[in-house]
Amino acid sequence: ISRLADFVRAGGTVLYMRNTRAGTLPRLEGFFARYGIVAEEGMITDPSHSVDTTGKSVLLRYDEGEGARSLREYALGYNPSRLVAAGTSSIRIESVSGATAVPLLRTHATAYNSVGGETVSTAPDEGYIVAALATTDEYHGKQGHVAVVGAEAFADVDTMETDGYGNKEFVFSLLENTAGTATPIGCGVVLLNTYPLEDMTRGTANVYLAVFAGAIPLAV
Repeated sequence: ISRLADFVRAGGTVLYMRNTRAGTLPRLEGFFARYGIVAEEGMITDPSHSVDTTGKSVLLRYDEGEGARSLREYALGYNPSRLVAAGTSSIRIESVSGATAVPLLRTHATAYNSVGGETVSTAPDEGYIVAALATTDEYHGKQGHVAVVGAEAFADVDTMETDGYGNKEFVFSLLENTAGTATPIGCGVVLLNTYPLEDMTRGTANVYLAVFAGAIPLAV
């Protein structure tokens, strides 16, 4: 955790995609909470906006706020296709010292959140937040970035490579807008399981920590 903090402080970008089906990682998620991004318990369902009959492969949309404008325009300029996430959780943004977090992706207002099969809440009019980005205050002239997406399946083979989805453009645009490159550098892909990244599918993906990306300054 301390190495992650040092990486972000040095201007790095960390992208975390949660696995809602495999439990939680309290220390890791506590790290993201330091930057004002808190993952909520439960799984979102939206039968009105889904690509399957279960309502769990939820269609998402870009947040319409100023904080997401640059990423939204950048990604949609490449591919205006729909975004989808299976088994996603919602995210809460909190005010913290040293960083500012903004929503990036939301559900539609028809979504609801369930814990243990029981509905615990329904989405507000603007929808649940399912992806957020925090930018740190400057430290020695550098700003780090921390991004959280509520579902690891957001970046599996099904959604990243299938025509008609804009998930790939979201991920690469996020890295381009924060790390300054569309290719993860400085720290490779880290999987907290035995599945190779190239074999991930929506049914088999079991990833907690999906991508680290960012240029580590030479001094680090």
